Amino acid sequence: MESYIQWEDLTIYKPLKKEDLKHSYKRFTDIIFHNLSHFGFKRYGRMLIKQSNELLHVIHLDTRGSWTGMSDRFNVEIAITTIYDEDSFIHNRGLTGAKKIEQIIPGLRNFYRITQEYELLADFLTRKIIEFVLPYFDKYNSAAQILANPKDFDLRQITALHQRNGNLFLFCELHNHCDEYALAILKERVEHHILSGADQTNPIFTELKTLFELVKQKNWLAVTNALNKKQVIVLKKLRLKALPNKASTPD
Repeated sequence: MESYIQWEDLTIYKPLKKEDLKHSYKRFTDIIFHNLSHFGFKRYGRMLIKQSNELLHVIHLDTRGSWTGMSDRFNVEIAITTIYDEDSFIHNRGLTGAKKIEQIIPGLRNFYRITQEYELLADFLTRKIIEFVLPYFDKYNSAAQILANPKDFDLRQITALHQRNGNLFLFCELHNHCDEYALAILKERVEHHILSGADQTNPIFTELKTLFELVKQKNWLAVTNALNKKQVIVLKKLRLKALPNKASTPD
C-alpha cells in the first residue's frame, strides 16, 4: 500500500528564498481556500467567509508580514462577526469575536513558517480546521448562541471604543431585541463623540445617535429596519447573497 507523507511527520523543513515567498503564499492560500470552499466558504481577500444566519464565520490567513515587509511567518485568526457590522468590513477596524487559531485547536502553534513543504502544510491546516474550527463555528451559528455563551468571549470594558467585541454583542442584542449591553455601548459612543468635539453632523454619528434613541425607546421595528440597511451594505461589500432570514420580527 502506498503511503503518503504528512506535514506533521516531517522533522526537517527547507526554507524558501525571499523571492519565492509571494508565489508560495498564493499557492498555499489557494489550496486552503479551495479545500474549504466545499463547506460553503467564500473568498474575500485573505479571508474565508461563510454566513450562518445573522453571523459571519471568518478564517483570516494573515500573510502580510510586518512593517519590514513580507516574511516567512504568517498568522491564522478565527473570528465571528455579524452581518450588520460595517466597522469590520467597510471601515476596516478589525474583526469581532477574534481568536488565535491555537486557542481553538489544542497544541497548535500560531506563527507558522511557510517553507518549501507548504503544500503539505496547507493540507495539515485544512484537516485541523475541519476537525476543530468548523465544529467551533457550529456552536455559534446565530446571534442567540453568542448571547447564550458570553463567557466564551472577551467582555472586559465592553463599552470601550477599543473593545471590538462591543460590536459583536451590540448587534447580536439588537437582532434579538434586547439591550443588556447595547444601550450602554451606544451611550458611551455617543457621549465620547460629543465630548471629543467631533463633527456632530457626520453621517456616521447621526446614524449612531439615531440608533441610540431608537433603542432607548425600544422601537424595535425601526431598529430592525436600520439593521437590514446595514446588512445590505455589508453583504454587497463582501459579494455575498443574503440568506432568507433577516433581523428578528419586531415584537
